[in-house]
Amino acid sequence: MKKIRLGVVGTGLAVERLHLPALKKLKDRFILQACADRDAAKARAFAKRHGFLGAEDKAEALLERKDVDALLLCLPIELNAAWALKAIRARKPSLCEKPAAADRSQARALLAAGSAKSAPLTMVAENYVFWPHMAAAADIVRRGKLGAVRLALVHHVQDARRSGEWLTAWRTKPRFKGGFVLDGGVHWAALLNRMLGQPKRVQAAPALFDKSLPPMDAAAALIEYEGGARALWATAYSASAGPEPLLSVHGDKGSLAIYWDRAEWRQAGKEGCKLLRSPMDSYEAEWRHFHDALTRGTCLGYSLGQAVKDLDLMLKVCAC
Repeated sequence: MKKIRLGVVGTGLAVERLHLPALKKLKDRFILQACADRDAAKARAFAKRHGFLGAEDKAEALLERKDVDALLLCLPIELNAAWALKAIRARKPSLCEKPAAADRSQARALLAAGSAKSAPLTMVAENYVFWPHMAAAADIVRRGKLGAVRLALVHHVQDARRSGEWLTAWRTKPRFKGGFVLDGGVHWAALLNRMLGQPKRVQAAPALFDKSLPPMDAAAALIEYEGGARALWATAYSASAGPEPLLSVHGDKGSLAIYWDRAEWRQAGKEGCKLLRSPMDSYEAEWRHFHDALTRGTCLGYSLGQAVKDLDLMLKVCAC
């Protein structure tokens, strides 16, 4: 199996806690070639701690290195599109953290560049669509196993104020529209759109309850899809979570309820439910897919065009 020599732009918590544990399970697929941080000492320490072969104090150096086959771009949201564009211009395939961009203008520019015939592979790291139990649930809906979908409900509540070290400056003083609602919500937008298609109309009511989480920490919305289904959106990041499913979908032949660790599929007229569980975490599944796309030419399971559509839905939920 061909190994991809990976360069990592960014040495923050998401790289360390989310991506690297998955990559270390996939040593038969990836080599941690080099990481980059503008703080040279931090870059060297990070490289030593995680087994990178080298470190750079200028991320641009990774774009030029011939011994780097692909990049992980893990940066504050307002920098995602700019760095993805740099990778495209340098002809480096990249996995760029979600969302695809901070606004529609950035997204359009990225999509135009990434859609060119000569452009290298650019994949947005929307890990939920690769999480096996969530991917299986979406496939059930797409194959019509629930019948005609009438209603979907997003219900994601967490208290971000208790997130400790995850409350980084770029999150608490964001330079992008939507704040926590956009950052966390784009996952659910991706799943909703994957299941239900193209949104036709959005009526949104965002709010800011806790001023330490600007510009908004909650949003409610009614989303009407072209196929007729309605989705009710409820997310809050300064409230306590309950036992409700994160996402549920209801059709005339059955229903699905998605939780962090499982999905439950119920068929109308039948007792009990079918449990869907994940044999691996979402990041490992995502990286396996990225490797297959690079080495086998596997069609991307999450396209740049879809990532831009999902961002557009989230901006509408945020009334932006």
